[in-house]
Amino acid sequence: MSEQELNSSVVLDHPDAQSPVPLPGEQLAARRQAEGWSIEQVAAQLKLAPRQIEAIEAGRFDALPSAIIARGFVRTYARLLKMDPAPLLATISADIPSPIESMRRQRPLSAPFSETRLPSMHARGTWSPKWIAGALLALVLGGGIWGAQQMNWHAILPEPLLAAIGMGPTPTALAPATDEAQTVALAELKETPLAVAFADAVRIDAMPPSPPIQVLPEVVPVQVAAAPVQVAAVPPAAVDNRLNLVLHQDSWIEIKRQDNSVLVSRVAKAGTTETFEITEPVSLVVGNVAGVEASLRDAPLDLKSVTSTNVARLNLK
Repeated sequence: MSEQELNSSVVLDHPDAQSPVPLPGEQLAARRQAEGWSIEQVAAQLKLAPRQIEAIEAGRFDALPSAIIARGFVRTYARLLKMDPAPLLATISADIPSPIESMRRQRPLSAPFSETRLPSMHARGTWSPKWIAGALLALVLGGGIWGAQQMNWHAILPEPLLAAIGMGPTPTALAPATDEAQTVALAELKETPLAVAFADAVRIDAMPPSPPIQVLPEVVPVQVAAAPVQVAAVPPAAVDNRLNLVLHQDSWIEIKRQDNSVLVSRVAKAGTTETFEITEPVSLVVGNVAGVEASLRDAPLDLKSVTSTNVARLNLK
């Protein structure tokens, strides 16, 4: 009998052998399903992403940021499901590789930061030999061109060669001349047809006469008499005979003429203003004077001083 068959028979002969303990993620997933919660509901309760809940239940703790964070997630998840987190945390290894450590191991730096050479702010750029040779050649060519422009080729080259290159003989104007030669040259220049025609064109006698200047007569100032201003008489302002009653509370108002004919007799509501035109003697009765402010011709009326009750009676003129 082989060793594998022997182990199988031992297991079958001992039915009381303990079954393997489920992983922490499997226990959490079974408890979640028993509670009837979905992964999205658990993620919303723990403020985590659904993919992180799936990684915890699948036992993929290496997909979480670090071992400490993975253990914290498992502890919070177990407390949410009202489970004891200690047995679950005991089965989680403390050496869980995090994604950051995996990336560091897969991509080592080519050189430590301390050994990396940084460019200096005070370093000066070096000139290559090609740049130096080009600068010298440009300087030589520029000096040659400037010297060629300043050189008197008529004094160096013969006239046949100057004619061949298109420069021609030496102009007489460039040759030094005496005062006598200059006088003769000017006289000959004046006798040329072009000079004669130009002189005729600009001759003053040939110019048309200018029109005579007209003198304007002297302007005599005219004095205009100011018309008298007539101011129309303004009629005097109409006398303000208004009686204003400002009501803060509901009040009874009654106004009668001297012949006891009634002008106004009603209850005025609070928050309104009653205005009447008083052009003749009248009698005024105001109830609830505590809630009324009165004025006649913009002069205040003291209603409380004319009565000992809450009703005021006044004769207005």
